Amino acid sequence: MKKIKVCVIVLSALMACAVMSCKPEVDGTTVNPGDVVSKGIKIGETTFAKTSEVAIVPAGKTGVVDMKDDSSWNTYVNPPEDEPYWWKGVFIKDRKVILSPFVMSQYEVTQELYEAVLKTDAECKATPSVHSGNSAEGETQGLRPVEQVTWYDAVYFCNALTKLTMTEEDCVYTITNITRDSTNKYITSATVTQDLTKKGYRLPTEAEWEYAARGGNPQAEAWKNAFGKVNTKDGKMIYDGKVYLENDDNLATVGWYRGNSGSKTHEVGLKDGNSLNLYDMAGNVWEWCWDRYADDVATGDAADPCGVADGSRRVYRGGSYCNNACLCACSSRRSNYPNSRDDYLGFRVVRSSSK
Repeated sequence: MKKIKVCVIVLSALMACAVMSCKPEVDGTTVNPGDVVSKGIKIGETTFAKTSEVAIVPAGKTGVVDMKDDSSWNTYVNPPEDEPYWWKGVFIKDRKVILSPFVMSQYEVTQELYEAVLKTDAECKATPSVHSGNSAEGETQGLRPVEQVTWYDAVYFCNALTKLTMTEEDCVYTITNITRDSTNKYITSATVTQDLTKKGYRLPTEAEWEYAARGGNPQAEAWKNAFGKVNTKDGKMIYDGKVYLENDDNLATVGWYRGNSGSKTHEVGLKDGNSLNLYDMAGNVWEWCWDRYADDVATGDAADPCGVADGSRRVYRGGSYCNNACLCACSSRRSNYPNSRDDYLGFRVVRSSSK
């Protein structure tokens, strides 16, 4: 099968755009960082709650992250010697990352939206979530994040959503050789390639996810905050060489984690958003990304990096309702096999925008 080249973008062209501070457009409108570009995903006559989207990396030097030092993570973590790769993120010393504009959902994909997209697909289980009852008082069950989805399920959903809201030709992913669990219908294996020239819905790359979680401005002091919009209370380190941070009052303002979740997921968007108007980037559920995982993040210039070419595990980011505060830091990286599913693992969607 012919493979699609997905990450080959002319570096000089992207640099020229950054230097000239070119303003990209979304659906024909010039945008700025954090602008709401869609008030919600509409399927048929229904516009679904908490599915609005915002513009990310829309102009100039904010799309270039040129790390001369380790200040994006070493102000709040002293990585343990035996596992430094889990704590540094992808914006590391001597790495220059240039990102093209994209659009990101303000919220994690909800149970309501997931079911609406897949309910007529007999091959799927449209209601996979374990957290399907006992929602917190005053919260809407359907607006809790979907979980118990494999990485394969997430990319399959992206194509299904694209077909319902755009056209099949706009699908980013080519998915073949699908195998499903006979009982629960989740995808256990498949062959997946992506084409980033297509405008359909997709998973964020790891660099896109972290850039957005940090607030989208490498020159801002908040870029170095442990939890995006906020740093740890009193500047405590999430790991100081001896002890991991379990609880943090500042994190509780922006996310659901072990210290405040009551051992359950919560309706998306109830905590404070970050400077790009994104919600639950810390906590609630971990979020699948496109990339294959590697311990070592490459240095040097990288234009729209998509991860390593080979590897058996896929990245997820952000922490969850059942984790200590330390794991909800912007730079915290974890991974699992793409056929894995758990009650703390969901996703959010993005789409590429016109320049």
